[in-house]
Amino acid sequence: MQKRLAPQRRSARTTTVGPKLPLSFRRPDLAREWHPTKNGHLTLDACATNSTQPVWWQCQQNPHHVWRASLKSRYSKRTGCRRCTLAMRAWNNESFQARTLSRKSPELAATWHPTKNGTLTPKDVTFNSRQRVWWQCPSNPHHVWDTTVNNRQRSNCPFCAGRFHRAIGSRHRWQDPISLTHPHLVPEWHPTRNGRISPNQVTAGSKRLIWWQCALNPDHAWQTPVHRRTLTRSTCPLCRNERRRVLELTREKNPQPRKSRFLRPRPRPPANPLLPWETSHP
Repeated sequence: MQKRLAPQRRSARTTTVGPKLPLSFRRPDLAREWHPTKNGHLTLDACATNSTQPVWWQCQQNPHHVWRASLKSRYSKRTGCRRCTLAMRAWNNESFQARTLSRKSPELAATWHPTKNGTLTPKDVTFNSRQRVWWQCPSNPHHVWDTTVNNRQRSNCPFCAGRFHRAIGSRHRWQDPISLTHPHLVPEWHPTRNGRISPNQVTAGSKRLIWWQCALNPDHAWQTPVHRRTLTRSTCPLCRNERRRVLELTREKNPQPRKSRFLRPRPRPPANPLLPWETSHP
């Protein structure tokens, strides 16, 4: 038995290929910039869109701007007048340079950190940029913090203002050493029990256990993480225990009844109270 072949389905949508539209109709911008005389008898419609042969063009904005370029570069890459493009780039560059930080705010540009920003300079950012960069205090070179250029317009050195906790912040985990951020802790650094570790090698947000020595009593030594001393501002625990013991002994020797703020003293009556009808008249 012969197998029956399935009938081929005809497409319901029939496509008809019509005449291709001329290039001057599809790209009227190229037709307007086609040079009328320098191309001779060659017309835009006679050229293929992938032609690499250079032809002459005339700028629509300025007829004095004339240049040669292939139709492929103009059709696919959509390039335009070279002189106008360079002029626009120069204008954009001048407009950008007029709004740079070095020109708008030279006093803030002087506080730009010289090394931590890499190759970025105040000439590369605008005065209202939201890019986060590093700054250096002009009064104290050890004061270094990072913030956006826009925020720097309305803020000063946070270290000098006493806001170094927010300046370092949780974003950078207090990357500066405690010798710069907390110089009052350097005298309490134990001279022998920490080995070769110095305050310049430990950051303010470090969780390393460090030995400390009381500045009031050198016999008091204790061990605690660095961030506990920088964040909570803890002091010598042995001195705190001694003060607590002295206070407890003082209370035991001189016991005093606990006063309540809710109990108020009752007013005393006068010695010889006179009733209204017992008042004497002269």
